[in-house]
Amino acid sequence: MTLRLPLDVARSVQRLAGRSGHKPAQIGVRLVEEGLRRRDYPYIDLRETSSGRVAYIAGTRFAVYWVAQTVRGGVSIEKFAAEYTLPIERVRMALAYAESYPGEMLADSAQAEAHRSWLERQEISGYATRNPPRRKARARR
Repeated sequence: MTLRLPLDVARSVQRLAGRSGHKPAQIGVRLVEEGLRRRDYPYIDLRETSSGRVAYIAGTRFAVYWVAQTVRGGVSIEKFAAEYTLPIERVRMALAYAESYPGEMLADSAQAEAHRSWLERQEISGYATRNPPRRKARARR
C-alpha cells in the first residue's frame, strides 16, 4: 500500500524519523496504527515511557496492563472503578484494549516487573544509602 501525504505532513514524518532514528515508513506505520487504535479505543492514551510506548487509561496514571492484571487477579470491574473513582466504561475499554493486544500487555508487564526487580535489588544492596548524590562544589568568588 502506498500513501500520498501532503508535503507538510511528509516533512513532519521525515523530521520525526530523523529524531527517532527510524525510517519514515516505520514512523508512518506507527502513526497510522496509533490513529486507528485511538479511533477504536478513545479512552486509551499511548505514552512514551522509558520502556517505550505504553497504553494508559486517558487522563490517569493507570497503565492498561496493570488494570488488566488487577481485574484478572480478582478485583471486579465495578470495585476497581469505584476504588479509583473512574468511569466504569473507561475500565471496560482498558480491558477490551488489553484483550485486543495481549502481546503488548505481556511485554509491558514484563518490563514493569524488570524495573521493579531492579529497584528491589538496589534497595537490598543499600546502593542509595552508600552512594548519596554528590553536590557540585560552589565556585568561590
